[in-house]
Amino acid sequence: MQEEAPGMTELQLPQDILLASTAIKKFKYDLKTQTLRIWFVRKGVYDYYDVPESVVLELARAQSKGHYFYYNIRTSYEYRRIR
Repeated sequence: MQEEAPGMTELQLPQDILLASTAIKKFKYDLKTQTLRIWFVRKGVYDYYDVPESVVLELARAQSKGHYFYYNIRTSYEYRRIR
């Protein structure tokens, strides 16, 4: 497992929420900076900036993480590829 970036905290979710996704491996959210870090299954790791907590919670609850990301995050926030 990769070493955590300073200040990045994993969003804690109830165990009964299925996080399996064919597009998104995992994600973390820094509430203080509103930075959402997403590890994609095939596309690397990206940071999305100024993402409201409500959007992250909706992503966590979405039945399809990839679908939610595509329509609600992908072109709505500035981003940078991390690796």
